[in-house]
Amino acid sequence: MNEAEQQMAVPDQPDPVAQLPVHRLDFHFHGQGGEYFRIWIVNLALSIITLSIYSAWAKVRALRYFYGNTELAGSRFDFHGRPTAILIGRLVMLTFVVAYVALSNVAPLAALGLMLVLVLASPWLVWRSMKFRLGNTSYRNIRLGFTGSLGGAYKYLLLTPLLTIVSFGLAFPFVQQRMARYLISNVRYGDARLSTQVSVGEFYIVYLAMLGVLMGGGMVTGIVVALGGAAVVASIHTGLPAGRELLPALFVAGAIVYLLVLAAYFLVARVGMSMLQQMIWNKADLAGHRFESRIRVWPAVRFHLVNIGLLIATLGLAWAWVKVRGARFRLENLSLHASGGLTGISAVAAAPGGAVGEEMAEMFDFDFAL
Repeated sequence: MNEAEQQMAVPDQPDPVAQLPVHRLDFHFHGQGGEYFRIWIVNLALSIITLSIYSAWAKVRALRYFYGNTELAGSRFDFHGRPTAILIGRLVMLTFVVAYVALSNVAPLAALGLMLVLVLASPWLVWRSMKFRLGNTSYRNIRLGFTGSLGGAYKYLLLTPLLTIVSFGLAFPFVQQRMARYLISNVRYGDARLSTQVSVGEFYIVYLAMLGVLMGGGMVTGIVVALGGAAVVASIHTGLPAGRELLPALFVAGAIVYLLVLAAYFLVARVGMSMLQQMIWNKADLAGHRFESRIRVWPAVRFHLVNIGLLIATLGLAWAWVKVRGARFRLENLSLHASGGLTGISAVAAAPGGAVGEEMAEMFDFDFAL
C-alpha cells in the first residue's frame, strides 16, 4: 500500500473541540450612564480647554471604561493603547486637514490630488486601525490581533466597493458582506481565529427590508404633505382668510415633518445595522466556539426610539447614557457557546499597529460595527 492509500485508509479523526461539553457564556456590561457621563463631560471640557490635545487621553479613558466594564465568564477586557501614540495620529490628521484647507483656497487641483491620496490610502488606514485597536485589546491577559493582509484590505475596501458604482448601487449589500467578512474573519484571539459565514443573501434581505420601509414611509409622508399643502393653497386661491392664516402653521408643520423624516431615516438605519450585527454574530465562531446574538426587530426599534428621544429631549446631553445603553443592549444580547470553556485557547504574540490609521479612520467615520 503506497503512502496515498495509507492516508486514505486512516479514518477521520473526531474534532477534539466538538467532543467537549458546551457551556453558554453570556456577555455582561456593568457600565452606568451617570458614571460614564462624569467621564465624558470631563473629557469634553479638558479637550476644549487644551484645543483637543487632551482628546487622545480622553479616548483612552473612554475605551478603558467600556472595555473594563465588559465581562465574559467572570473576566473583563482591557485596552492598552498609549495616549501619546493616538496624539501623534491626531497631529498627522490635523496636518492633513490644514494642508487641504490651505490648498483649497490657492490650488484647488492640488487639494483634489491630496483628497485622491487619502482615498488611495484609506484601505491602509483601516488596516492599521484594526491592528492598532485589536492589538491593544486583551482578555485574560491574551491579546487580540488582526492578521488580514494589506493586499486583502485594498481588494475588499477599495476595489470591491467600485462594484457599487458600476451596478448603480445594486451591489451595495454584496460589497458590505465582503467587507464584513474580511474584517471579522481576520480577527484573532491568541491563536484562535474568528470567522463568520453570513451570506450575501442575508445582507440583501436586510437592505431590501430597509428600502421597503423607507419607500413606504416616504410615500405616506409625501401624500399627507401634498394633501395638506393642496388644501391650504386651495383656500388661498378661493379667497378664504383661513388659508393665509394657516400658511405660517404650514411652514412649521413642514419643518416638523422634515425633522421626523430625518429621525425616521436614522431609526431605520440603526435598526438595520442592529439586524446585520445579529446575523453576523449568529454565523460567527471562534475556533469552534459559537456565538449567539438575540437582537430582534421590535426590541431594536424600541431601543433606538428611546435613544433618539433622549438625544432630542436633552439636546445631545444624554449622549453618555445613549452610549452606555448601546453597549449594554448589544452585549447583554450576545453569548458565546464555548466547548470546554476558553482555557484551551493559547496566546500568540501580536504586535500592535500604528495609531495614525485609527485616528484617520475615526475622523472619516470608517465604522464597520465590529
